[in-house]
Amino acid sequence: MRKIITRLFVLLSLAVLLYAGNIANAGIVQSNNQIIYRVQILALKQPLSVKSIKVHGVKGKVYVTKDTDFTRYSIGQFHDLKSAIDFRDQLIKTGLQDACVVAYKNDTRITIKESLALLGQSK
Repeated sequence: MRKIITRLFVLLSLAVLLYAGNIANAGIVQSNNQIIYRVQILALKQPLSVKSIKVHGVKGKVYVTKDTDFTRYSIGQFHDLKSAIDFRDQLIKTGLQDACVVAYKNDTRITIKESLALLGQSK
């Protein structure tokens, strides 16, 4: 429970920074068959309402994905890995230490390694 409260506090801090304009609002429209990178900011076993996250002021769309164990929340959409990494690094500097880059193809999560292979790049 304490970890959830800490993460919510970090989200609130992020909201203040986003509102102040210290972090660029990332939002690129996804087209079919494209690799999209997002920054995952939270993963919880007990789902949290997206409205609760919006109350904390996170600008831009909050993407929610569910698997058998966790509900994952991510923000931003990037067509290249470097931009997503740069955004993640900004979030980490604000205290979101667990922020990580994730990749999607056609709304299906894939590994970063798979995304780079599909793009003809190597890491």
